[in-house]
Amino acid sequence: MKKSFKVEVNPKVIKWARKSANFSEEETAKKLKVSLEDYKKIETGEEKPTFKQLEQLARLFKRPIAVLLLPELPKTKDSRFLRLLEVEKELKPEKLK
Repeated sequence: MKKSFKVEVNPKVIKWARKSANFSEEETAKKLKVSLEDYKKIETGEEKPTFKQLEQLARLFKRPIAVLLLPELPKTKDSRFLRLLEVEKELKPEKLK
């Protein structure tokens, strides 16, 4: 089994993504299978998430991993362009006909 590596992230971006996806810290910790205390450490920057956790967060929050790696919070108020599902819908082959 491969061991995941820690990823440098801006904890404010993780917190923003969670809140904009309407998840509580408790729900997010449960989905990641970590304690609430350990999840809070990710959002405060005390701990870095593993790449596997980052992938899980991206799926949970329906965001591309690249968004979670942004160095600063997005400047736009309209976060729809950052949502993974909307991007996928636009890229479906039936839309190209």
